[in-house]
Amino acid sequence: MLDVVNIDEVYNLLNKKSIEITKPEHLKFKCFFNMLTRTMPWQNSYINFFEGVPLQIGFQQMNNEKSRKFMNEYMIPNSRDNDIIGISEVIVRGPLTNNDIKLIHNIFDIYITQTEPLTIQLNQQHVLVFEDSESYSVDIITKCNNKSFNNKSISIENIAIKNI
Repeated sequence: MLDVVNIDEVYNLLNKKSIEITKPEHLKFKCFFNMLTRTMPWQNSYINFFEGVPLQIGFQQMNNEKSRKFMNEYMIPNSRDNDIIGISEVIVRGPLTNNDIKLIHNIFDIYITQTEPLTIQLNQQHVLVFEDSESYSVDIITKCNNKSFNNKSISIENIAIKNI
C-alpha cells in the first residue's frame, strides 16, 4: 500500500492511462452480530496483480488529519519502541513479465530513476526497486537506530526485513 494525498486524483490519472484500478472505497465490515457496519477512516484502491510475481499495488488515503491522528494513537508499531524508524527501501525480485514492466513504467513513469534494476524514487526517503530474477523474494530495508538490531535481518518465507 502506498499512502497518497489524493486517491481520486491517482485513480483518475491511472484510469486515463488505461491502467485497471478499482474505484476508491472505504473498508467496511460488519460487527456486533452483523447488526452494525463499521467504516474505516481511509479509502483503498488497487491495481490488478502482476503476472509474473504474486504482488498487487494498492493506494490508500486517510479521510483527514483528525482520522490520521486518531489512528496513530491506536496503531503504534512496536518498531518505534525498538528505535526502528521506518522503511527506506523495498526490493521486489522475481520473474517480471513484459506486461509487469510496462505496468510499473505506466504507474511510476515520472519517479523512475534507473531502468536496471527498475528503480523508483517515491520521495527523498523511500525507494522501490523491481529486479528480474528466477525466484520471487522481497527485501524490506529499514532505518534502524537500535544497535541491538542494526545490521540484522529476519526472514518469513520469501520476505526478508533488514535493519540498516
